[in-house]
Amino acid sequence: MTYRQIKEVVGLYRDKVNGLSIQHDGALQHVLWMCDKIDEMIDEIESISECVRKDFSKINRWLGFIQGVLYTCNIYTIDQMREHNRYEQEDLPESKAEECCFKCIEFKNTSKQKKEVNFSSLNLKEKGDLSGRVIYKREEYDEDDSVIFFCGPETDDGYIEDSGVYTDKTLEKIFSDMLYPNIHKDNVLYVSIGDAENFHSANVPDNMLADEVWEIIEEKLISAGAVKMEE
Repeated sequence: MTYRQIKEVVGLYRDKVNGLSIQHDGALQHVLWMCDKIDEMIDEIESISECVRKDFSKINRWLGFIQGVLYTCNIYTIDQMREHNRYEQEDLPESKAEECCFKCIEFKNTSKQKKEVNFSSLNLKEKGDLSGRVIYKREEYDEDDSVIFFCGPETDDGYIEDSGVYTDKTLEKIFSDMLYPNIHKDNVLYVSIGDAENFHSANVPDNMLADEVWEIIEEKLISAGAVKMEE
């Protein structure tokens, strides 16, 4: 997807929510606000048609969150939103087709990082009210087609700090070879970081089980120094 296409999808979602006969609850009202803010963020980019930017993760985290709410509210299905996320390279200027910031990259199942990334470099203990560790846990009630997990700094009382400001960038580096939307193809594993604060998710390809997806994610987290949250 290009930024122009993201604006089109966001406009579609805004019109859909505004056209609902039901009263907007807090979640849908927040979706409308996020749609407006995404438009504002994209408008600040000097040239949408030639966008090849590194810092596009926030817009896509927000888009993923919006789609999660729309799915939860039974407004769109996963298959419908998968079609929304598709793009055709011929829609891009020819000179930019290979540079598109959302080009698909085949994921190879490997635990080896291109560059070693470790949470210890964050010096979290100096931030105040944090133990210094990064902890994680899998959401108990994730769906068959997705794996939901939490990961962030541990507070002094043993919980996960919920702002997302300390660890999201490091998590993006850890999962750089499988990060949504760099990878977004059928039957390819991808991870979405920062869906909401320290809430993250991964899809479950048709040829994998949710537990197999979680095994890959957990291995990467442990390799980076994260510790499983105590029950």
